Amino acid sequence: MSEVRTRIRETHKSALAQPLWAMMHISYIMSSIQISILTLNIAGLPSPPAAHLRIREFARLVNSTDVSLINLQELHTYGLLWELRTSLKIFKYISYKPSVIGPKAGLVTLSKFPIATTHVYGTAFHKGALITKLTNGVVVCNAHLLANTDGDWSKQNRFYSAQAAQMSQLQAICAQYGNAEPCILTGDFNLAKTSDLYDGFREKGKWNDVFNGENRPTFHQEFLPAARKPQCIDYILYRGSLLKPEESRYLFANKVVVKDKPLYLSNHAALQAKFFIGR
Repeated sequence: MSEVRTRIRETHKSALAQPLWAMMHISYIMSSIQISILTLNIAGLPSPPAAHLRIREFARLVNSTDVSLINLQELHTYGLLWELRTSLKIFKYISYKPSVIGPKAGLVTLSKFPIATTHVYGTAFHKGALITKLTNGVVVCNAHLLANTDGDWSKQNRFYSAQAAQMSQLQAICAQYGNAEPCILTGDFNLAKTSDLYDGFREKGKWNDVFNGENRPTFHQEFLPAARKPQCIDYILYRGSLLKPEESRYLFANKVVVKDKPLYLSNHAALQAKFFIGR
């Protein structure tokens, strides 16, 4: 395990060491950039070989797309991280913070664009937000917040206060980077669109939802109690006048066949959105 961790850290350091040309003025760089971002709670618990098989298949499918940024949640171990890195070599840059057994808070961002800075902000219950600033000036936030295992997002629910506190903390974290900067916020909020916390968060932070008007579930029914209705709990939000969304779609909503066995790549579906960045 120590050897795997060392190799990953060496890769991480080399990815962050950027030449001076990569720091050119933002107004020039942003003249013709397209970003395609994917977010997924990979359900990467340390349970090989199933997790390794799912990650390999995920990487195979992603390699055939035009995705240029990947935000992953629940990637908990260095072994799974190394599996991902070796399967997604076209993503030259990686953002995460090391902890004892794997990436801190299970948050990892993979990028085809050079990375300027990486910061992780922890919240209660081992959740948090990974903030990655690209050298082109775009701020990418990857968040994973407290789960509401009751599936009840009313104010009377036992999780409401804790979820409200984490949403406020996430808002404050993103506010450090200013409302004017182009910022893409994605992840598993564990919060339904029917919750007033979702509406309040968007309004206060002036966030736009790429999937505005849609409420398609992002958590698979198969992993819920029979009486529980699946909800949309994963999001791609954005703000900043330079970001222009072009298209969005759901991915991995159905089972795939891996070694003759049908399975979901995760208990979540993935979300993908394309943005044009320019004046």
